[in-house]
Amino acid sequence: MHLAHASVRPRVLLCACSCVRVSPHVTPVRVVSSVAGYKLDLRLYVLIASACPFRVYLYQDALIRFATHKYNLDDLDNTFSHLTNSSINKNSNSYGVEKERIGAGCKWSFLSWAKRHPNHPLTHPMLWLRIRVILNLTLLSIAAGIPENDGGCFELLGFDVIVDETLKPWLLEVNCSPALGVECEADETVRARALALSLALVPSLPPSPSHTH
Repeated sequence: MHLAHASVRPRVLLCACSCVRVSPHVTPVRVVSSVAGYKLDLRLYVLIASACPFRVYLYQDALIRFATHKYNLDDLDNTFSHLTNSSINKNSNSYGVEKERIGAGCKWSFLSWAKRHPNHPLTHPMLWLRIRVILNLTLLSIAAGIPENDGGCFELLGFDVIVDETLKPWLLEVNCSPALGVECEADETVRARALALSLALVPSLPPSPSHTH
């Protein structure tokens, strides 16, 4: 499965906070953030290769993004504890420190993590089945609004997902132009390969009118 697209600042296509009304009586979910106490989420890359027919690919690898300070509800102002964005955590004083089970940095390739920790909840087949359901339903909700084209146009989406203690995935947001910069080994493994696969999957651009004579 596979991907493509980039920009300095990602555009948000869909954000959970903008479309879900939270009741004051709802108990907050407990996320699987206990890899040695560090919060995590998943960045999944999805390629829309064509609109008609509607062709979508999910890249088989993903980024596991970790906070760099341990999760602490008594310190809600600590962004290094509660946010997993690498653009934030690379400024943490513990970014380059060897952290329990995570090591230095704040990202892992999912396939590398699964190979190292085959029994971790993130590797459970039911979780990934549920994630695929979320991806399908999200994309179907926008499919009718995607304009048709003559080929050569595609869109890379970055889906951010957290997972609760019952292995239920929760969609945080969908980025229209996820960052594809390579800052560490996990980026090289996931982002660079995914981009290459995307370019191999999408149709070739039609010839320019100036080159048809």
